[in-house]
Amino acid sequence: MKPQEPVKTRKNYTLEYRQRCVERAQRIGNVAACARELNLSYGVLLSWVYKSQGGSMASKKPINISEDSKEMQRLKKENARLSEEVAILK
Repeated sequence: MKPQEPVKTRKNYTLEYRQRCVERAQRIGNVAACARELNLSYGVLLSWVYKSQGGSMASKKPINISEDSKEMQRLKKENARLSEEVAILK
């Protein structure tokens, strides 16, 4: 007789749990960090985020970036512009 291999079962999460995870990921602004905190697979949480925005993983629709991240991007652009102006003035 062959030893039986364990049957892998798929975890089923409730819709409410998925929504709370998505909200938390959007509030944090980092899906990977949120997935680690919740002990979820990055890919699973990312697909939930995409689906919550009306897209799918195939669409590669960007996720919402937190306000802090947007401000950081703006400041980096401004810093680059000012550094260029300083270099020109030298």
